[in-house]
Amino acid sequence: RRQVLMKRLVDLLRINEGRFTAIILSVMTIAALISLKGNLISGGAVPCMYDEYLVGVLHVVSTFCVPFVLFYILFVERYNQRPMQVIREGSVSNVWKRSVVDLLILTVFFTLYVFVLTTIAGLVFTDRFYNWNELNSRCVAWSGRICEEQPSFVLLLISYIVETFETFLVTGIVMLGVWWGTNKEWAGYLASIALITVDKTDKHKSLIFAKYYISGETYKKGLSISTNIIYPLLAAIIVFALVNVLVRFKKKEFLGS
Repeated sequence: RRQVLMKRLVDLLRINEGRFTAIILSVMTIAALISLKGNLISGGAVPCMYDEYLVGVLHVVSTFCVPFVLFYILFVERYNQRPMQVIREGSVSNVWKRSVVDLLILTVFFTLYVFVLTTIAGLVFTDRFYNWNELNSRCVAWSGRICEEQPSFVLLLISYIVETFETFLVTGIVMLGVWWGTNKEWAGYLASIALITVDKTDKHKSLIFAKYYISGETYKKGLSISTNIIYPLLAAIIVFALVNVLVRFKKKEFLGS
């Protein structure tokens, strides 16, 4: 089954021209690195590897990666709604299932890509693994105090991966759902961008993304399995299931099918 998924991933990456894929990944990577470095050195504090992931979710994943990832997924998903592909799938429900599976595959791919990118950037931008117990750290600059107990680095990594996956999956499934319901692909894209933008406006009123992100508040509150892992997964599952239920009420027709 792993070979089937890998083959499908390769096929998805080939749907768009190799040049298009390279351009999207390159521009997203450059934008992410510029944002990551700029936010790390802001305030004059000395960053460490822990800071890379805190900055990564809010300032890289949700701000720069989401627009590019959704843009790429949108162009890939166009293929599933072409007349010949619809005929090949045999039914409208199969077209939706194929679209969702492809979304999941691309979500995993981009999640791992961003995680590796953030990790490599961390190794390049800082030579400190952990310094939240030092006065010149970002922890002290943001919270006004040192962190007496070092958070689990493994928990931090898992939180980063889960929150990145949740961000891409939720915005992706909302984009597909709105596109499916309105027959307007860009309506889906803009709806997802609007959703995550509004959600991030006030973290205390956030329901899907920002409330569960590892961020500057982690310096004060630390990491939590429930807040940083379980809740984001539950949010992703709920939105994913809700969209899959709602699309069943839309009588979808394809030109030529």
